[in-house]
Amino acid sequence: MFDGQGNSTAIYTASFNGSVSTTSTPDIGTYTVNSDCTGTTTDTTAGIHFNFEIAGGGAEILAIQTDPGNTATFDAKKQ
Repeated sequence: MFDGQGNSTAIYTASFNGSVSTTSTPDIGTYTVNSDCTGTTTDTTAGIHFNFEIAGGGAEILAIQTDPGNTATFDAKKQ
């Protein structure tokens, strides 16, 4: 969830090298959006950072992790 004020919460399921994990307590973070619909977000709970693009008229966010040594992506869709 992005609250429109620069704060985010996330509950997710992830697979890393075949090991699946799910959050039970939401991760919290922050984000900024630029006028060209790109932005950055930080999951402060996990200490990870992403660059993203808002697509589909605001219905979808496509992101890639920017921390050294990691390649993770996420695709979030408006509910």
